[in-house]
Parts: sequence; structure tokens; C-alpha cells
Amino acid sequence: QETSKTSSNKKPKNQSTIKAYDTKGTIRLTLQRGLYHYRITITLNPAYPTTTTNAEWGKPLLLHVQSTNFPSKIETILTIQARELIRRMQDGMPRREAFRLSNPMKIPRHLEESFLDAHAAKAKTEFTVRLTGDAVRGLKSDIQTLSRVRDLRSIDAATTQGNARIKSHHAKQRKDARRTIHKITDGEIAKDAATEAKDKAWQIEEATRNAGYDVSQFDGSNPQPCLLATVTFLRDTIQRLPQEVCPVCRKLVLPTDPDDLTLLYKVASSGGKDKEERTEEEKKARRVARGARPIRTHCGCWYHHKCLNLFM
Repeated sequence: QETSKTSSNKKPKNQSTIKAYDTKGTIRLTLQRGLYHYRITITLNPAYPTTTTNAEWGKPLLLHVQSTNFPSKIETILTIQARELIRRMQDGMPRREAFRLSNPMKIPRHLEESFLDAHAAKAKTEFTVRLTGDAVRGLKSDIQTLSRVRDLRSIDAATTQGNARIKSHHAKQRKDARRTIHKITDGEIAKDAATEAKDKAWQIEEATRNAGYDVSQFDGSNPQPCLLATVTFLRDTIQRLPQEVCPVCRKLVLPTDPDDLTLLYKVASSGGKDKEERTEEEKKARRVARGARPIRTHCGCWYHHKCLNLFM
């Protein structure tokens, strides 16, 4: 009897359901493919598709994962991408553009080399100054440095009263003052170059984040309805994932049984043991488990870890 119960529980199902609770303003979505399932509750803001308070800004929908037998790393990728899709559409982005930019595993167009090269050429003529805490501290340090250089120069240039040809300080003192000025100058040049390089790197990073994201256009004043887009994304992605085929070995990326997939992550973890404490069998089992774990590339394809290593 126990065997029959277990087999019935492990029977593949492809039934997905969606239930709406009007009085609570929630939707319960259950997505299932084979033995894998993903259950989530979607709570709608009373003012959907917009929001009513700053604390809820960007959250016209709240996603709460109730249960899933996908490993936490895979579940996190799916849920975060759905939440990013909601946030960007709340800001006013069209569905297609919001999906492209919310994909954490796919390189958007603004990260491609052509954009970075174009921005680098543009950055030669355009440079925005940031007033940060480090910049303010740097200004204070510059003032102190300039004051010290002024004092050192006065040592080198000071003359006795009534005779401009006679120096007030000995030759060694003046020489030491000049050497110190050169050292300070070289140090300040190197420091300024490092600061400028850091600021330029920030400029490129900031432009990378904002490229294709017109702040003046997507400022939240024209939020887009995102419920259908979110449900469609989760449905298409989660129901397709158990059927994804590894491009290298042409086998299913995920095991048919979710318990086998969970076991791969458990075996691949350290289990609290240091490297020296593991036996050879445990080390071998970890290598095999890690090789069989699924991994997603920037193009959106799923591979076995060992297959991707072989392909690369």
C-alpha cells in the first residue's frame, strides 16, 4: 500500500490552475509540469496598475512563493526576474523592453561592447563631477597639501631682510624642501589619476545601468498593467524549464524526479565538512553532482555544468 501511495504521488501532472479571490485582492497561481511545481500568491495593490504610497512604489503586485520543489537557486532566478518585470512596467516601460532589461541572466544591448566603445568615446568630452564624501575629504586634503607646499616654497625662496641675494635658510634646508615638494607633487598626480579613473569607471557603470532606460520617459507617471505579463512570463518559463534540453548531450537538463535534483545540490554542498575531512568517495560524489547540476547561460540556454565546461 505504501508503494502504491508513493507511486501515485510521483505521478506526472501537467495541470496548472489560477484562482482569483476578489475580496482579498489576491490571485493564487499553481504551475505544474511533470513532477515539478511552483505555487505563488499575487497580491494586487488597491490602486493597481499604479500605487498609492511611496512605501509601495514599484509594487503594484506583490509576489509570495508559497511552495516549489525547484532548488532555491533556480527559484530565485525566476522570482527575481518576475519582480523586476513588474517594477519596470510600473515605471512605464512597455512589456517587451521591460522583459529584456529585467532578465538577470541575459546581457542587455546596453552591455554590449559596441555600446561601451561608443560611450568611452563620448566620455572623453563629457564628464560629470560627483560630490561624494570622498570628494569632500579629498578637497580638504588638497587644501592641507597646498598649504604645506606653500610653506616649503617659502623656505626655498625666503631671503634675508635688506639683501635679496642672501637666502634665509641653508642650502641643505632648501634642497630638502624642493625634494619634498617633488614627492608631494608626484603623489598628488598619482592620487588624482586614480580618482579620475575611478570616477570615469563610475560614469560608464552609471551609463550602462541607465542606457535604454529613459528616466524622463519611464518616471512612473504612466504605469503599464503588468498582471498578464507577469503570469504569462511565469507560465511560459516554468512550464518550459523541465523540458529544456542540454545543447551538448541532448538530454533533459533537469532530472525527471525533483528529489534527484535536490539531491544534486545537497551532495554538491560541503555538508559542513572541511576539504581535508572529506573522503575520496565524498569528493568524487561532489564532483559528479556539481557536473550534473543545471546552469543557465547569458543566451538563455540551460546546460549541465559538465557539458558547459566541455563546450567551453
